[in-house]
Amino acid sequence: MATLDPSLDPEATLLCFVHSVASNHARDLGASQAMQEDLAQEAVAECLARMRAGTWRERGDVRALVRSIVRSRCIDRSRRRRRDRDRVEQFTREIAAGRRAWMSPELAMEERELAALAARTLEQLPRRCRSVFEMAREERATYQMVAERMGITVSTVKLHVATARRHFRTALQSQGFADRAMRRRQHGGNAA
Repeated sequence: MATLDPSLDPEATLLCFVHSVASNHARDLGASQAMQEDLAQEAVAECLARMRAGTWRERGDVRALVRSIVRSRCIDRSRRRRRDRDRVEQFTREIAAGRRAWMSPELAMEERELAALAARTLEQLPRRCRSVFEMAREERATYQMVAERMGITVSTVKLHVATARRHFRTALQSQGFADRAMRRRQHGGNAA
């Protein structure tokens, strides 16, 4: 903190005192030199803000107030570091569990196989069922929109979509993809 001439301003005198108490208390709490200065400046800024807002109380123990401010800021910083560390760990776990195809040749090959299977299954669907499914799933049209475009009822659209999904499920099971997905879930995403 810049040195102030305490004889010029009583506010400056008080802020120098706050800085000193805050710095010493931060040191007592085990803060590094840089952290001590940061905490002292934060305590000074908070006290100054209280003074200017008119919420500063002349009576009472200034030391206790400053120590309380420093302790609270230390706790906040510790919690923030812990929260950040937990987020990084969670992100790391998620990345490890959900390997992407570009990271694994086995997964890339499996994705190509799945795409080919999906294309074959889609071709095998009856024409109208395929059209309804493509509109509903690929174009993201609502069932109502699909019904209007195809000239059929919404319940018929639902029936065609359910039929297509059943065909896809059967194709996946016949090729063993359902078993692979289950094994991957059981092994935390590491089984091919």
